[in-house]
Amino acid sequence: HAGAQPEIHIAMYSKDIIAAANDTIERWFYDTSIPFNAANSIHFQPIAYVIAFVGRG
Repeated sequence: HAGAQPEIHIAMYSKDIIAAANDTIERWFYDTSIPFNAANSIHFQPIAYVIAFVGRG
């Protein structure tokens, strides 16, 4: 939700790191022609958590 307070673990990251992550995800959405509103899917957040958990592999 816009204006919602960030979760504690997200608040620990610098704004630069978060901005870089957002830019990377935005470029991927654009490059693969995925509509940006796909991020509103109930499946998007679990995918993001799994990617963050697994890391670079």
